[in-house]
Amino acid sequence: MSKPGDSLFSSSAVALYVTGLIAFIGLYLPQPVLPLISDYFGVATGRSSLVISLTILGIGLAAPFIGILSDRFGRKTIILLAAFLLSLISLGAALSQHFGTLLLLRFAQGLALPGLFVIALTYTSEQSSKTQMAGIAGLYVASTVVGGIIGRLLEGFITDLYSWRQGFAASSVLYLLLVVLWSREKGKEFSSSSSLLKALSGTLKHLGNTTLAAGLALGFCLFFAFQTCFTYLPFKLSAAPFSLSASLISLVYLSFIAGILSSSLAGKIRQRYGLRNGFALGFVAALLGNVISLSSSLPLVFLGLLFICFGNWLVQGLAVGFITTAVDSDRAGANALYQLAYYLGGSLGAYLPGLIYDRFAFAGAISMGLLALTVGLSISLTRIKLR
Repeated sequence: MSKPGDSLFSSSAVALYVTGLIAFIGLYLPQPVLPLISDYFGVATGRSSLVISLTILGIGLAAPFIGILSDRFGRKTIILLAAFLLSLISLGAALSQHFGTLLLLRFAQGLALPGLFVIALTYTSEQSSKTQMAGIAGLYVASTVVGGIIGRLLEGFITDLYSWRQGFAASSVLYLLLVVLWSREKGKEFSSSSSLLKALSGTLKHLGNTTLAAGLALGFCLFFAFQTCFTYLPFKLSAAPFSLSASLISLVYLSFIAGILSSSLAGKIRQRYGLRNGFALGFVAALLGNVISLSSSLPLVFLGLLFICFGNWLVQGLAVGFITTAVDSDRAGANALYQLAYYLGGSLGAYLPGLIYDRFAFAGAISMGLLALTVGLSISLTRIKLR
């Protein structure tokens, strides 16, 4: 028997795609203009990276447990509350006069964002059959990638026309559109008897699983290196010999399109070459891309970014499936640990290289990313079974 949402473009599915798009627009909005934010507030490169790092950290802390709140108060209630709060937070960021205030608001944004994309995905899965959900999930991933691209492009071009503040104001309006969209959604709510204690016990029991630990390490290393490159890339491109404007810097994020390709190929690559080789291919591609990104030639830099994005989403596509098969029970707990490791890696990858950037520049930052990718490749080859 089919469910009401048994379509790739049912009302709940469309709401999910739009939510993924807008959530990731807001998440990465300021990344291409970090050099301008650094100059405006008079802070060092390492401190300015906290604008990205703290948001990712907030997501990592909230994402594993936001489902418990939605079980208690309802999926749509949490989505609507998160969207409204995010609109206020974004407006506050647009008006912030102190760097500390901006950081506090960005951290709060990270805490609220899982209330959008995590719960919207859960809600839509409850409205759809398993068969349809497979296709919906693929389109949802694509919407988040496109959202990440649009967010950076939006901020880059708005900054060149006005200032970086107007981009945050625009995202505030987009979050209000989500409030309108989800207030019109009429799908059935599903309840659960989950509790925080039950969720924590299910999560903690996986800590001794060495196979799962390998998957967590892969996610940590992958997102660490990815955020290192794309957080500090604007500083490289805004300086000589490139001296690009914010709008031109934002265009390099079109390289994310390669991630749509690799994520769609992840299943086929695993079937043909095996899980271990698939992971290794992704990490090698990312390693090669990071090395190429050190070039002083803009076309070569963009080529390197294509390799990085291809490798990143290939590994991520494989890892999501791997995590669910690494445990025999309570897959929600395993996924919670993976989200925590993944986003913690991204948060540290966006911040730690900034501590040495002023002395060693982009090459120093990339060296830390290369180290993380080398560790990930080593784990892929030694701790992951071929199939």
